[in-house]
Amino acid sequence: MLACKNISFSFGTKRIFENLNLAIDEGQIAAVIGQNGSGKTTILKILMGAIVSKEGALFLDNQKISNKISQKASYRQLLGILFQHESLDRRLSVRENLLYAGMLYGIDAADLKNSIDQALKRADLIAHKDTPVKKLSGGMARRIEIYRAFMHKPKLLLLDEPTSGLDPESIKFFFDFLKKYVYLNKAAAIFSTNRPEEIENSDLRVEL
Repeated sequence: MLACKNISFSFGTKRIFENLNLAIDEGQIAAVIGQNGSGKTTILKILMGAIVSKEGALFLDNQKISNKISQKASYRQLLGILFQHESLDRRLSVRENLLYAGMLYGIDAADLKNSIDQALKRADLIAHKDTPVKKLSGGMARRIEIYRAFMHKPKLLLLDEPTSGLDPESIKFFFDFLKKYVYLNKAAAIFSTNRPEEIENSDLRVEL
């Protein structure tokens, strides 16, 4: 599905990582592991097209894709993205945040309610659907963001430290769900982490 070959990146004169190679196929989960500041978020930003690597190349289904992948609608539509930092509108309710996301994803109106209901169920927040995000705990807000990324049934998940702020039970549920989702939907997922124990949930590993 997706491969990056000899990707390198620098901030000014500081080399963040060099000659990164990763190839992931349908049904696989890859973990990018490293300490804070090692370049995990940078890698995911390159893969989602938020920043450009001037060295190396990206391939989708064995076809080289341009550095300006953020401009390729066909590629963006494949992606389900979870950012490291909160990206919810804290003034809106849980349901309103999911409704807004569903509209941005282009989910058909006939399917939107079901997509929202599924995200609420997965996040275990049905009882809080009308609660403003600003009144939720950090873990509850994180669960909204995680399962929001799956609403449009993406084929490639890019998840930046998805378990940050989650309790052990929520972490287990997330990885069980991710494995099942990837298998059933013939999708692929790349997640970053600084927790060595979490790489057991992956098929491939990149250590920084």
